[in-house]
Amino acid sequence: MSDWTGKWVAEKMKNHTEVMEVALLSPQRVELIRKLYPKIVIGTTAVDRLDANTLTPFLEGVPAVSFVVNVPKESYVAGSALQLGSKNGIGMGSFGDLMRAVLLPDVSQYVSKEIGFIERGLDQHTRVIAFERIDDRHYLLTRRHLDDVHVVFLNEYDVTADHVRTARTRYGPFTMLVITNPNGGATSSALDAASSIGCGIYKWGEFLGALNRNEDR
Repeated sequence: MSDWTGKWVAEKMKNHTEVMEVALLSPQRVELIRKLYPKIVIGTTAVDRLDANTLTPFLEGVPAVSFVVNVPKESYVAGSALQLGSKNGIGMGSFGDLMRAVLLPDVSQYVSKEIGFIERGLDQHTRVIAFERIDDRHYLLTRRHLDDVHVVFLNEYDVTADHVRTARTRYGPFTMLVITNPNGGATSSALDAASSIGCGIYKWGEFLGALNRNEDR
């Protein structure tokens, strides 16, 4: 049950420098009156996997929800939620994402710094013709004169075998796992786990180079 999340988020947001007033509208809806921009309503939940079924209830009711925050840190957003949110003008993310999103005039347009960095890099790569965000950290890349490739991006300091297996369970098959943390690396057990599922692990610069060739796995 996620009924506790509205009160939790409301209490936390009272300390935000951009927020003047906070009102708990329901167990999972919070109204924020902001200093510089129009007031907004936030949906709150606590699930391991934020998907379309979780998001759908927030499409109903008045006033409309502009952003849905999923409280657990070890959670992820499925592609079905990303698509539904985009179609209905609803942003989504972690509590940290919400803290940054409220600084924007339109919170539904929020994109995390990491995702912005990833997508700019893909946009600028001469081998990448197009890309599709399948899930929050899972992309399908279409490359010029090379095979399409499924890529998962992780912002970890030490990528472990458990990270690799969890990504495989969440996102299905992929052949490239990219560490976006500039100081990050992979343990030997992570490399073994990746090899066992037909996947390579790359740092950002290595990944950009590897996009220019088909990898044999």
